[in-house]
Amino acid sequence: RVTEVVLQQNNQNITDILTVTSAELVTLTCITGASRPDPTIDWYTGSQKRGSGPSLTIAFSNMDHNETIYCQAYNIDPSNPVSSAKPRLFVQ
Repeated sequence: RVTEVVLQQNNQNITDILTVTSAELVTLTCITGASRPDPTIDWYTGSQKRGSGPSLTIAFSNMDHNETIYCQAYNIDPSNPVSSAKPRLFVQ
């Protein structure tokens, strides 16, 4: 069972604010503890799903400014996912 989910950029945990440049590609990683079976990971800004998998490469726009970015993981019960921290996006 997934018990912990951590959002990272360049091997640094992100918990409060993620500052990005509009239209510039950013790669984020979702780290989970060891679990069997392997977890399913989904990515969101606000309530909008933006991708799936352990990493997300995305170019944010000014429309994403002040939204939250986070990943959720589950491996047994999809109705009970575990979320990472939900830092706010600061899009420059």
